[in-house]
Amino acid sequence: PPPPSPLPSLSPSPSFQLVDPSLFEEPLDDGCHASAHAEYWGGEATPGAAQPPDNVVATAADCCARCARAGSTACNTWTWDPVTRQCWLKKLSNPYQPVNINPAIAFTSGAVYPLQPRYVPPASGSRVNGSTSREDVSKSGSGVSRGGVDVSRSDGDGGDTSAPYCLHTMITSNGQPYMNWQTRVFHATWKKAALEPGSPLRHFTRVLHRTRDDELMHEVPTVRIQPTHAECDNGCDYSVKDRARAIARWSVTRDAQRCSHVLMAEADYLMVRSPPPSVMLAPGHSYGFLFGYIIPWHKDAMPASVEFHDVAKWGPMEDVPQSGNAPQAIHGDDLRRIAPIWADLVEFGETNAVVKRIFGWVRDMYAFDFAAVRTGLRVHYPPVPFNKLMVQPPADVRLGLGCLLHYTWGPIISDKDGKQLWRFDKRSLQGAPGSSSAFTALGEQPLPPTFDPTRGFKLQAGEVVTEEGLGLMRMMVETFNEAVRSLRKLPVGMQDMEAVVQARQ
Repeated sequence: PPPPSPLPSLSPSPSFQLVDPSLFEEPLDDGCHASAHAEYWGGEATPGAAQPPDNVVATAADCCARCARAGSTACNTWTWDPVTRQCWLKKLSNPYQPVNINPAIAFTSGAVYPLQPRYVPPASGSRVNGSTSREDVSKSGSGVSRGGVDVSRSDGDGGDTSAPYCLHTMITSNGQPYMNWQTRVFHATWKKAALEPGSPLRHFTRVLHRTRDDELMHEVPTVRIQPTHAECDNGCDYSVKDRARAIARWSVTRDAQRCSHVLMAEADYLMVRSPPPSVMLAPGHSYGFLFGYIIPWHKDAMPASVEFHDVAKWGPMEDVPQSGNAPQAIHGDDLRRIAPIWADLVEFGETNAVVKRIFGWVRDMYAFDFAAVRTGLRVHYPPVPFNKLMVQPPADVRLGLGCLLHYTWGPIISDKDGKQLWRFDKRSLQGAPGSSSAFTALGEQPLPPTFDPTRGFKLQAGEVVTEEGLGLMRMMVETFNEAVRSLRKLPVGMQDMEAVVQARQ
């Protein structure tokens, strides 16, 4: 193939330098995680908690302080009534639960989360290697790397506890056009976020589980892993069935050891700002995201959950996290421990009709959660708006502390008369499954309408569109369009469509 051209970007590539967390401006966490007009569902009142009139306190902060004094074994959520000033304490089996925020709710509520121990880098491993360029291309063994980075298997067990203190973003792909345009957009937004002062972002790798190279090899830093299911090169019944095994194999390469932590992400993300260094937790802990549809102990899920999880051996089903592999900020040593077990569970699920029927397209996410329990990994996943990784418009209406936008929900906005005004659905763009197998050159997408309370905006399921929620959707499209404008029509190294076709053969 032709030599790579200079990589177009939103801004110059970030220099590789010492990560200084003190430069990152992060809001102070007061430990209360208060939300106005909010309430946590479920849970019983804390035994021995003060009852009226003894539960009257002056402020919501005072109510939070009462919960903290009660201790984590007695209280982890609290509710304060600003009218009566009554304070109610609760103990949920899992404090990482969605908070119901609604203008009709009069209360202010919050949660006291379990301790999230920060990673303290060893003095000898805190400096990022400044000699590596992400944009040069070289071949090494059966993988493809950038900047001469060795992708061969490391010695010993693959662990490197002295890896530089930084965050290595990793996504996976089978190289289909539908995935590739998403990858190009996400990579462009990542490069801009990596320039922020104090950002821990230093490296980006696409793990390509495919039998051959594709058209993005010169544009996006890539390590290609030979897939277990070669038929997925051209589409299969479950296109991510090779994801876990590919990550397991990548995790023991030198490329995977360039940072102390890995941020597992997906192609259909937009990075609107850098994640804070505080998502990089101590070994044995990871920072993930709460997916409300992942409920291993739900009665409908239990027939499949028991196929993965032996309560007598691995503990209560309620201890299984409601998360998934992405987004997940995880220490490299933990990734190397969990990934092979996760991959084995995914393969087991592909042979189990019950798992496939009940868990469906999220079965590899469930497999990750069950693998986390088996390895003793403690996954922390505060709900939106307190999650520091991601939000999902339009299901979420505020960015909060998030840095990633997951645009999988496909919002459609109509007016009060049912007239469709706007939509943003990745599945409607060229290159989506069933539409085209050809390379897709993206264009900018239309912005949502300006908020007008008289027009009665609503989503496809009838939910009312608020001004705040509409603002988040606008941010999503503006970020998408900014990335699209930064990209060449054809990927770096591809001079014309014939070159793209040849690269895919």
